[in-house]
Amino acid sequence: MKPNIEINRKTIILISGVALAGIVFFLFIKPLWSKASSISQEVKVLSSELSYVRDALKKDTTLHKSRHPLSRGEVSAAINEIMEAGATLNIDFFTTNPQKIQKLENSEYPILPIRLEMQSTYENFGVFLGALERLDKSIVTIRQFDITRKPIILPDISVELVLEIHLKKGEGE
Repeated sequence: MKPNIEINRKTIILISGVALAGIVFFLFIKPLWSKASSISQEVKVLSSELSYVRDALKKDTTLHKSRHPLSRGEVSAAINEIMEAGATLNIDFFTTNPQKIQKLENSEYPILPIRLEMQSTYENFGVFLGALERLDKSIVTIRQFDITRKPIILPDISVELVLEIHLKKGEGE
């Protein structure tokens, strides 16, 4: 009978050890494991967002700034700078149409409106608008823009944009 009691005692110790390991697993290790898994998913999402932001920052061209109102002779260089900013973002320009120089009542400086028709993605158009603020040579403001989503060019959009290039005093006369 003695060996039977020892076998039962070993079996009881083994069973209680397995039960204790199961309890420890379900009370401590499993919650930690699931928490680590959810944190891992959050890190993956944040990593993809960070990658998206880095790509957008790469597209954005930040150059040194020496902006000033332009003379008439400098306007073509400013238009070229605008076109280059758009070309780096894969924006297709269809028309570039300078309008008549205007002098607004509440401004000392005349402006040259330029009407642009282009095709782009929403993302690249947004980056292009931001790049206009950081042009090297000219001061440009946006008078108006109209975005049209056409099914035949999706995911691109068709944009009509009127920019104002600020000229030096006396250039509009």
